[in-house]
Amino acid sequence: MLDKHQLALRSYFYSLRRGYRTKRLNRRLQRLEGYHCVNTNALSRLVIFPNLKIGFNRIKKCANSSTLLHLAELDCGHDLSRTGDNLENIKSKILSDRLNIENHIDTIKKFDDLKWLVVVRNPYTRLLSCFLEKSNQAAIGNFNYTTIPGLDNRSREGFRTFVHYIADGALRDNGHWDLQINQCCFPKSTYNIIAKMESLRDDLSEALKHHQGQAGILAKSLKTGIHTSEAEEPIKVTRAKNHLTEFYDRELENLVSQIY
Repeated sequence: MLDKHQLALRSYFYSLRRGYRTKRLNRRLQRLEGYHCVNTNALSRLVIFPNLKIGFNRIKKCANSSTLLHLAELDCGHDLSRTGDNLENIKSKILSDRLNIENHIDTIKKFDDLKWLVVVRNPYTRLLSCFLEKSNQAAIGNFNYTTIPGLDNRSREGFRTFVHYIADGALRDNGHWDLQINQCCFPKSTYNIIAKMESLRDDLSEALKHHQGQAGILAKSLKTGIHTSEAEEPIKVTRAKNHLTEFYDRELENLVSQIY
C-alpha cells in the first residue's frame, strides 16, 4: 500500500504527464495530503531503473557516480566500463534516459512495486572529500572553484578556511557540500533501502542480492564498492577517510558538527 508521500509523488508524475504548467501544477499539488513532505526541489535527483524496479535518490559526494553505474549495469545487463568512454560521458548517457520520468510512466503506475534507494555518508568524510576533490579541480583551473576560499591551499589551514566559508553562508551554494537531507525527495521512512557509502559494497549487495544471478554483473561491479570507471578518475577518488587526522583538529570537528 502506498503511503501519503508516494501518493503525492505519483500524482506529481501523472500531472507532468498531462502537461500541467508549473504554477498550476504546484497549486494542484499543494492540495494533496503529503505533498508538503515531498521535496520537489530534489525531484531532479531521482533516477528510475525500470528493470530493477528501483528509484535511486542521488546525493552528491555520496558514491553518487559509482552507485549510478552499478545500478545501470545491472539494469541494462552489461559492463559499462568496457565502452571506453570516460566517466562523465557514461553518466550523461545513463541520465539522459533515466532522468526523463515520462519514459518510465508505466513503472510509476506500479508504484507499490518500486523500491526507493538512497546512499548517505558520514558528513566529516563527505566534506573533506569535497574539499580534496574541489582543490584538485581548482589546481587544474576549473573556474567554478578557483575563487572559493581555501581551495588553493591543500592543507589543514586551507581546509579550515573552506569550512569557515561554508559556515559563513555558503552552505546552500553547491550540492557537493550542501546538507544531504536537502537532496532527499522523501522523509526517511519512505526509503526502502538506506545504504551507507562506508559500507557501499555490502549494503548494495544485500539490497540487490535477488539480482545477482544476472550474468554475474553485480558481483563483478561491486567487487570494490567504487566503480571501475570512477576509480580511474584520480581527481574524483580522494580516499578522504584516510586523511581525517591530517586535516581535522578539535576546532574543525566542532564547526563541522554545528553545520551538519
